[in-house]
Amino acid sequence: MNKYAGLLHKAKNKEQINVLLVYPKIPSGTYWGYEHALSFVGKKAAIPPLGLITLPGLFPENYHFQLADMNVSPLRQEQIQQSDVVFASSMVVQAKTLDDVIERTEGKPTVLGGPYPTEYYDKIKKDVIFVLNEGEQTIPALLSDLEQGRIQKAYARPATEQQLKQLLNYFTEGNIELAPKPKLTTPPARYDLVEMNAYQSMIIQLSRGCPNKCEFCNVRILFGNKTRYKPIETTLAELTQLYELGWRGTIFIADDNTIANKKAAIERFNAIAEWQKQHDHPFSFGTELSISFADQPELLAAFVQAGGNYGFVGFETPNIRSLVECDKWVNLKTIMKEEGLTREEMLHLSDAQEENLTQKLIQATIKKVRTIQQAGVEVFGGFIYGFDSDNKKAIDRQIELIQQSGIPIAMPGMLTAIR
Repeated sequence: MNKYAGLLHKAKNKEQINVLLVYPKIPSGTYWGYEHALSFVGKKAAIPPLGLITLPGLFPENYHFQLADMNVSPLRQEQIQQSDVVFASSMVVQAKTLDDVIERTEGKPTVLGGPYPTEYYDKIKKDVIFVLNEGEQTIPALLSDLEQGRIQKAYARPATEQQLKQLLNYFTEGNIELAPKPKLTTPPARYDLVEMNAYQSMIIQLSRGCPNKCEFCNVRILFGNKTRYKPIETTLAELTQLYELGWRGTIFIADDNTIANKKAAIERFNAIAEWQKQHDHPFSFGTELSISFADQPELLAAFVQAGGNYGFVGFETPNIRSLVECDKWVNLKTIMKEEGLTREEMLHLSDAQEENLTQKLIQATIKKVRTIQQAGVEVFGGFIYGFDSDNKKAIDRQIELIQQSGIPIAMPGMLTAIR
């Protein structure tokens, strides 16, 4: 029997459809696992899967949702059996555990989305439906087909001609069209689906996209190189929802670069600060930042006023040649300005120049970290090793930077090539 028949019948007749949202387990010992640290605070997972709990706002009322976060508790067979369709989202690090989910849901209509399926759909050789790119564009296309009693293999809205060509060459059928990145008018996330006490932090999103062009990062592929912000009203509605559900404590702002647009970021920080004042400051915030945060006192002050008290900064490496190699120019701006160097000159440094500039960069970076710390914002750091230009000193330089700047949480990872 066609496993999609029941779903298509219910969708066409607008009957109740039970949707199981599955977030695969993050493997032990990986970048975002945190399993050892979480045991100290009695929590099961760091943050809920924001993408999955945002999806319900895109569906009509006859769709009913349940969340199964496998980082909190194992996926139960009865959850699968009681659902009409399974939606699963994953990052690249969850590729193996996503395969395990697909095996278990083989008899159910299963829809895949998120970073890993969007970039590596050709690696998933299963009877599944792909909803790629951003849900604001592709979910409406899926729903339109379902209401007409049909379903296609893939729904995608690539932003470049190259991506479009690759998708059309791979999928023999699908609703695939070239489209610009969408405005973020998505309704608020459904935090009522979350087992709040299991998490160290809640999660919101102010924006997507990043103007930087770091070669090791897939953000520009997934979300584009222009920062798009959600309406302030959406953010405040999500904070109110979390407050009314009883959450108190830290909230992670899951942006690619929250401060990319200074004016838009300050507007949102100011609105959050006013909301915090009205509700007796129930939340603190952390987010992802660039080191240029230290050079923008107005922005730094607005973040602190909103309740910001930690930031994750992509240091990557203090090795000058490696930063040049991967186009991480945002980390080099200050040293280039002080030394009067152009990008072309940075590409052709002698060994002696590179050594001298690296030591200067370490000291300049430490100074910036301390500026952020003195404002009341704890600095966490992301580091990468394995660049082509890394030498035997590269790791020692990272350790020197971490120790001298007092970074309490340093997250190193090996460089991985992206598509």
